[in-house]
Amino acid sequence: MHARVLLTIFGVSILALVSATRGSADEATVSYALAAGACSKPIAVPANNKPVHVLGTQINFYAGVGEVALLRLGAAGHQLYWEGSDLFAGRESGSTVNPNVHIMYLDTTQGKVDVQTAGSGYVKVCNAADNSYSPVAGYLTFLY
Repeated sequence: MHARVLLTIFGVSILALVSATRGSADEATVSYALAAGACSKPIAVPANNKPVHVLGTQINFYAGVGEVALLRLGAAGHQLYWEGSDLFAGRESGSTVNPNVHIMYLDTTQGKVDVQTAGSGYVKVCNAADNSYSPVAGYLTFLY
């Protein structure tokens, strides 16, 4: 797609030809169902050196949502960088190569359903509830 754009900078008009490409995003959705105190298996972040939009939902106990923009840097160690928000804590941001680092919560009430780093280029979902009556279930969707 090409578009003509008229820019006015410091009172000078410039006509520029702007080129943009349209594509469709790839998507990967992973479900989780976890007993109290359990974590999911590591989930690979799908793309190196590209922005990945991670959307998470918690659909039963402690229902809620969260989302972050995530970057898996393709250098040694696969450093993860993220920025986003969730309903429990609000703004979330950080970066690390280490496992077990908090990224975002998926519940709205107690900060029990936690998306964390899981080593080099991976994430996991953990259920920090401390009683057997608190199984959790939901989805992580990766758009890239």
